[in-house]
Amino acid sequence: MSEQEHLARPGRPRDTGITERVLSTATILFGERGWAGFTIDRVAAESGVGKSAIYRRWESKEDLLVAALSAYIVAVEDVDTGSLGGDLLAFARQIMGLYIGPYGLATRRLSAEPDFTPALRGRLDEFFDSQVKTARQLVRRAVDRGYVDHPLPTTLILNIINGASMSYSITTPGDVITPEHADTYATRLVNFVLAALDVSTTSNGI
Repeated sequence: MSEQEHLARPGRPRDTGITERVLSTATILFGERGWAGFTIDRVAAESGVGKSAIYRRWESKEDLLVAALSAYIVAVEDVDTGSLGGDLLAFARQIMGLYIGPYGLATRRLSAEPDFTPALRGRLDEFFDSQVKTARQLVRRAVDRGYVDHPLPTTLILNIINGASMSYSITTPGDVITPEHADTYATRLVNFVLAALDVSTTSNGI
């Protein structure tokens, strides 16, 4: 075989699933063990990916964890459904989705211990900033469209939905939490918020 033919032979196929596998494993591991128990060695062992392959992608465990949390603990987006109730329900569903499922423990862990590194603190700030921004947008839209005729307490709404979603994920048995059960809870939660705000549920998309 000539040198040119040898060079033309394809090398080992690149494993395009490595990045996703490592990030998923890292997020779950952080949720289970926290920052103190989070190591590249453990991520490598549990993901089945060699340490050298991990270090080629991320320089440190902090870089890896920030990338993982950015991939799976995503920002909350504003969804315009055409009604205040619908907007709040879309908002609540997104937040609840972050606290349940395979990455829910990591979301709670990030909220509990963000100060071990500046990067984690920054990731948590981005996470909460997206919630605040979305809550303000849907409240402003509700007022502009005449859904309500009085100011709405944005921070209180956010605290109720966020706090209740976290509490639900912690106190509800795992075998009870199904997509249907979680969605029913989110709907009841939004109805409670609307009632507390003295806003009709039937005229607001719930």
